[in-house]
Amino acid sequence: MRNDPSAKLAKVKDLVPWLENPRVNQAAIPKVAESIKTFGFGAPIIIRKANNEIIAGHTRLAAAISIGLAEVPVRVLDLTAEQAHALAVADNKLGELAEWDDEKLAIVIGALPTNLVEVTGMSSAEVDRILNGTGIGSTGSGKSSEGSSTSSDVPAGLPQDDPKEDVNEILAELHIPIAESKAFLDELRALVARYPNITLGVA
Repeated sequence: MRNDPSAKLAKVKDLVPWLENPRVNQAAIPKVAESIKTFGFGAPIIIRKANNEIIAGHTRLAAAISIGLAEVPVRVLDLTAEQAHALAVADNKLGELAEWDDEKLAIVIGALPTNLVEVTGMSSAEVDRILNGTGIGSTGSGKSSEGSSTSSDVPAGLPQDDPKEDVNEILAELHIPIAESKAFLDELRALVARYPNITLGVA
């Protein structure tokens, strides 16, 4: 097995997306594109030596294409198809096992200028929670809500212990007037119905 020790440039047209990639990444592409424009590539796209199939970096590739890049940095690994696909899953899953230290994160975010906060990937609601001390340590873990009971008044994926209180907190955080809450919840239900695998978390 021979793996290239460092990254090299490859033409976008020569890279092969993994067609069975189970990761849904469309929503992340604009933020990743902004990150690439601001910082460049923090990590190369990982490809398989045998056929240039992407192992890790589908979102980075899509983001690069969206901003017109013809070449991207890649690292080549000499792996079997099974090894490559296992690494592709691990590349996404292992990051979900880590958690945030909310106090340290608040210090880091608070010290950044606004233009850099905007390219961290944090939403404005998350930034507000970080800075006001609520934190985001219990959100974004990627844990599934399968098996939990649901209420007909609350979209699947929202906390169910006290649906009315949870929904009101969400509306308040998003600055949505109660008069407009029905329309918001209808749109949220439609979103969950369209993307049944997503999980919505609230700190």
